[in-house]
Amino acid sequence: MTWAELFAGVSEIVTRIIEDVDKGPGLWLDLVAHVDTLPAADRDRLLAAFESLDPDSLGDPGRRDMWRALVDLGAQHRQFPDADWAMPGDIVDRVEAVAARFAPTYACEL
Repeated sequence: MTWAELFAGVSEIVTRIIEDVDKGPGLWLDLVAHVDTLPAADRDRLLAAFESLDPDSLGDPGRRDMWRALVDLGAQHRQFPDADWAMPGDIVDRVEAVAARFAPTYACEL
């Protein structure tokens, strides 16, 4: 298998996951853990899917969990910006902007 074939396979998997994720709100949360491991184009597609997702569709607990996972992801990469594994600052900015969309609507939910 070549690198090109591997990346094409990953891209196809991301496409199918994005298409199927609406079948279970909890699956969105599972995808957050993979944002920083995907090739840039697939990461962008996943972030775009997060950006188009209606936060209310996850219910209050799902929305809060999604917010927390995205905040934690952004914080991890902000804490170690010079690490080889760290996402670029503009991508971290985007993750944090997506996280803000899922922020709990009431302070008592934090």
